[in-house]
Amino acid sequence: MKRILSKLASNETVAGYVFLLPNFLGFLVFTSLPVLASLVLSFVQWDILTPPRFVGMDNFVKLLGFHKEAGNWFANDPLFWKYVYNTLFLMLAIPVNMVGALVVALVMNQKLRGIVFFRTIYFLPSVCSGVALYMLWRWMYNPDYGLLNAFLVRAFAFFHVNAQPPAWLTSVTWAKPAFMIMGFWGAIGGMNMILYLAALQGVPRELYEAAEMDGANSWRKFWAVSMPFLSPTTFFIFIMGIIGG
Repeated sequence: MKRILSKLASNETVAGYVFLLPNFLGFLVFTSLPVLASLVLSFVQWDILTPPRFVGMDNFVKLLGFHKEAGNWFANDPLFWKYVYNTLFLMLAIPVNMVGALVVALVMNQKLRGIVFFRTIYFLPSVCSGVALYMLWRWMYNPDYGLLNAFLVRAFAFFHVNAQPPAWLTSVTWAKPAFMIMGFWGAIGGMNMILYLAALQGVPRELYEAAEMDGANSWRKFWAVSMPFLSPTTFFIFIMGIIGG
């Protein structure tokens, strides 16, 4: 009997490795080797037409370093630091998107009539064509006839504010906030909402009942009962948001 069980376990192990093999090969060919090649190429100067020439840390010095001119320090590559600033600025939307997804998940976790329909509606933008969504927001951001500017014009007139609505996508000041707003709209009902919803549905109902018996209100039940179960999901979403950013 032990020999049969040992053989079955061995067969299951081999089958497991066989199932993992395609994913491992894909990771090796399309991820590991390109990353390793990029690391090696970062230490050489190569224009593809001529053989690579080893330059050591010169590429990193040109990219990250600073030099002094007329008593002032200037970046060797100012565009790189501009890109870093733009990236960090856009990543400020990550916690806002996470809070929005959590709020929507809390609403979608309620036992209401037609809740499955509303969950589908909120998740629908995540499975729609990206081109269609970009065209939709391009129309909404249009400075002449866009929906947002039409709303702002009426709001300014109602409050007697003498101001012009922004030229969203053609303005250096408003382009990044425009992308952040569009990202927020797509994030609150996307995969983050689904992950939070799954985590909320995994909270044992008995814990809520025990909290109610202790006199806890809704806010206290959320912080004392729900949040500990949501912490791993929050950490995962935050890390994936940083990687995506």
